[in-house]
Amino acid sequence: MQNRISSFYHAIAAGALGGLLQTTIILIASLLGFFKLLQLPLAFEFNLVWYYQRFVWGAIWGLLFLIPVLRGLPHWKRGLIVGVFPALASLLIFLPFKDGHGYFGWKLGTMMPVVVILFALIWGVIAGSLLDRVAPQEEEVEE
Repeated sequence: MQNRISSFYHAIAAGALGGLLQTTIILIASLLGFFKLLQLPLAFEFNLVWYYQRFVWGAIWGLLFLIPVLRGLPHWKRGLIVGVFPALASLLIFLPFKDGHGYFGWKLGTMMPVVVILFALIWGVIAGSLLDRVAPQEEEVEE
């Protein structure tokens, strides 16, 4: 039971920290003109509210690491798979309905789906890598 609780906390913490690091990478990419290069009308500036939102969503998405799928794979590889879910949510729910940018964000540009998937996978790898460093090995986790 204790291992399940610690796994829960590890997944939340790794997802949240992954969200912070991913947001920092997005900010740096914006400052370096990455989105302009791809002809996307995106420009990000440091904003604590934006960081907080991504921190919380990262924690929520981090719970997907608790799904007992693909056992035996390192968490960072699981992160590549888990990262697809926030990408799909962004492309099929948040961009079209919350932000009004159409399905897949195509109103922003044809490269938007690629960028969303890229940064979601970056989050997944970061969160998974953090889990690899702090979470107990699966063989040690009680079923």
